[in-house]
Amino acid sequence: MHSGLAHFVDEPEELYHSHSWASSTRSTSGEFAHIIGWEETEDGGIIDSIIDVVFPSDIVLYCCTITDCPCQAANVEQPHLSHIGRVYGVGRDYRNDFCTKEKGQIALQIQEVFGPIRSRQEGMQPRHPFVVANLPDPPKDESDMVLDTRIVYVPETHLVKVVTGNFYCDHYWGETFQDPSPAVKKNKGSGKGKSKEPKTFPKYSHRPVVPQKPGYIRRAILQDGKLVVPLCHTQPFRH
Repeated sequence: MHSGLAHFVDEPEELYHSHSWASSTRSTSGEFAHIIGWEETEDGGIIDSIIDVVFPSDIVLYCCTITDCPCQAANVEQPHLSHIGRVYGVGRDYRNDFCTKEKGQIALQIQEVFGPIRSRQEGMQPRHPFVVANLPDPPKDESDMVLDTRIVYVPETHLVKVVTGNFYCDHYWGETFQDPSPAVKKNKGSGKGKSKEPKTFPKYSHRPVVPQKPGYIRRAILQDGKLVVPLCHTQPFRH
């Protein structure tokens, strides 16, 4: 029986190869990804130090694996050079083209979050998707963020900082608030059964109060990179 983190493999066969396992914090037996720093010992040596824990759906700053990307200079002191992304899954990378230093080490599936085109660091890889695909209605200001649902693999050691508290994933923006339940049929027979009154689902009748945050993620780019939809139309997370 498998216990621990999911495994990222080229040909998934087991449940622990799936996204349902990689996106869950309940099936990993207490194993998680972390922001790893370093600290100096009394004898002048250097050891790893855990700064923060990282869960699926967290928003993080990270460095990609493209060696000539400006993000490689990012660190806790210079986080503005980092990429921003949402953690889609956490696991150990056993793919043939693994992104970690050694096969089987912890990696994360991350969906990058993009702000205005003008704020994209020069030379940052990949190029801004709204420029590449000439998509309409790009992010207007620093608070308008768009999630790219395409996945990149990033080693745990490339994480810079958890910034979940700075962003709000608005799953109500673009929602029609229509009750999705089927229409109730009236009982025409003379039996004992009675027609049930339709229930009210608050989720589909009103919009909750949106908290004040520096950034709001309301839209998402689909896998083909050519279509932008409300975030509420994308796959929800399993925790």
